[in-house]
Amino acid sequence: MTALVGCESATLRFEDRASEDTSILRDVADRDPARRDSVIRSRPGYVVDSLRPIEDEIRRFQQDAGEPASGFSFGATSSDALVTAFVRALEQSDTTALARLVVNRKEFGYLVYPTSPNVRRPYRQSPVLVWLRRAAATNKGASRLLSRFGGRTLGYAGYACPGAPAREGANTLWNACFVNVASATGGDTARLRMFGPIIERGGRYKFLSLANGL
Repeated sequence: MTALVGCESATLRFEDRASEDTSILRDVADRDPARRDSVIRSRPGYVVDSLRPIEDEIRRFQQDAGEPASGFSFGATSSDALVTAFVRALEQSDTTALARLVVNRKEFGYLVYPTSPNVRRPYRQSPVLVWLRRAAATNKGASRLLSRFGGRTLGYAGYACPGAPAREGANTLWNACFVNVASATGGDTARLRMFGPIIERGGRYKFLSLANGL
């Protein structure tokens, strides 16, 4: 359990705690998507999406990720428990616990991407690009969360995910979720977007990313 101060420190330590999933981002500018894509495209072996069958791209990504994932590791048994664990990890600046609540690279490659809209046109994108963007969004989101709320009482007053969930194969996703945060002075309750979609598979719940509106 580590208290983090400052955005840069928070991002680096979050990456260190979850290095298996985020180490590929360390030589890429998180705040410059155009440069990030340029770096990816300049790497040896990069092939434009349209020139490689999607099945081949999935197989390559899965091989790089390691042994198959049979289900979500860690996570929670309900969305309520997931958000409660998220709040607790944030208030304690527990970067390890926070990272474990997010879909990792192996889970993304084997359990999430193959049934996502990104395998088909018009949304088709390689798993590498989709993963890099989501990992970068999680790093940036974690930095903002830890800088603003890490080690402090959040004033958690519940959460909501308006709208019907989406189904993608065996996965169920809730989008546009927000957290109610009570003011320390007892004033109005703020509605904050503090994480990306919640995803459920086989009775286990995780965050697809920590992208947020902070």
